[in-house]
Amino acid sequence: MFDHLHLEDAEISVFQSAKEGNWCNGDDYYGVKADGYVLIAVADGLGSGEEARTASHKAMEVIEQNHDLGLQSLLERCNEQMWGTRGVVISILRIYIEEKFCEYVNVGNITCNFYHPDGKMIRPVPKRGYLSGRKQKVRVQTWPYKEGMVFSMYSDGFPQDPLANRVFDKSDTPEEIMNRISDLFENVNDDATVMIGKAYV
Repeated sequence: MFDHLHLEDAEISVFQSAKEGNWCNGDDYYGVKADGYVLIAVADGLGSGEEARTASHKAMEVIEQNHDLGLQSLLERCNEQMWGTRGVVISILRIYIEEKFCEYVNVGNITCNFYHPDGKMIRPVPKRGYLSGRKQKVRVQTWPYKEGMVFSMYSDGFPQDPLANRVFDKSDTPEEIMNRISDLFENVNDDATVMIGKAYV
């Protein structure tokens, strides 16, 4: 399944796949344009199937209702809702449009990479673990967001960095990039979510 989020100041293209035999993907995602920023998040429920989806969807509901909070507080709210679920791994990214910087918080193995137009890559350091309701120590990471940067965020069901071969240039939209690399998804047989995005700062 492909989806495209047009958020005024950003465009996000999404690919999702469910593990064979399951009617649903255990991952969930969310994106929103708010006053001064764009926020994007991906959660991967532990395991696969309906119970995994329930956990990841709960996390996205919390983010939808509280996306104006600081990222540390937002992650804590998500964590509180994980009691009684399988738990999730999660990544949350907020890009401030006018200030031209972004902040990121993560627990678990959802990968986020940023690519400068000149080829330089930023790879935020992941935090091991998952949200289960138990208290977590997290660190919010920040860095400048420059014009023309492209980012990817993907769950562990996808086996490789979708932008590893730099199959894009500064003028490409996320939808064009996603269409160009669509052959990478032909053999994915797992709960997987891939997001490719660009903010227009």
